[in-house]
Amino acid sequence: MANIVWASGLQVTAAWYVVTETDSALREGSYVKGTVLLVVRKRRGQQKIGRGDLAWEIQEEVEAQVQNLTGLNQEAKGLYRDENLFEDADIQMAGYAAALRVLTRYAIIDGRDMATEALRPRVRGQTTFVDDLIEFAVSEANRALVPQGIAGDTGSGCCPRSAST
Repeated sequence: MANIVWASGLQVTAAWYVVTETDSALREGSYVKGTVLLVVRKRRGQQKIGRGDLAWEIQEEVEAQVQNLTGLNQEAKGLYRDENLFEDADIQMAGYAAALRVLTRYAIIDGRDMATEALRPRVRGQTTFVDDLIEFAVSEANRALVPQGIAGDTGSGCCPRSAST
């Protein structure tokens, strides 16, 4: 999705999570109950950022999104529901959307034009610069779901590794 947005000169400006499924006795298990609606707009200017600063921005945005939905879960449980509004899979999807908002805000990351990077032909077995950025964003969304005080493999917390081109 990020490749498409970057290549088209757009940026994600908002992401709204909408619950589209209701609980049913016929459905059991953990499944996505909603859809993420993305608002995209033409990217204005050529904002630049380094990978280190980008890592902090992604981390903050994803954590804020996850905390927002988790807070809504807690409010709903206490007021008028017995179950969560959002399952872990829903919160994870919203975290991905938050990371996409940050990533697509920038036209140039670490001196690389992201539209050019997004249009670069993919080579089987080769990890691209964009793949590394997305992998980091996904790991931040996953990490934000781990409750505080629980040890886990959260990586170095720094930034994605450098991709070979």
